[in-house]
Amino acid sequence: MKHYQRLAYIDTRTGDFQGYKAWARQRASERGWEYGELIGSTELLLRLVSGEWDETDFLVVPPGETIAASHDDQIIKWIQS
Repeated sequence: MKHYQRLAYIDTRTGDFQGYKAWARQRASERGWEYGELIGSTELLLRLVSGEWDETDFLVVPPGETIAASHDDQIIKWIQS
């Protein structure tokens, strides 16, 4: 954390989490960091648990197969055997 300069609270607009926003703001202040709030979404998590795994957002790898770093924008890739 020694290189951090900013703390952001991601608001997914689900529930009342004002206490967490205050906690995050206080931690940023204590460390001399910039504080910001971002609007987020739970959509990806909901799609993950509901099994809606399109190839744009999810890498679905069959059991026993291997993944590896892709060293590009895709981050990981499936090494098909």
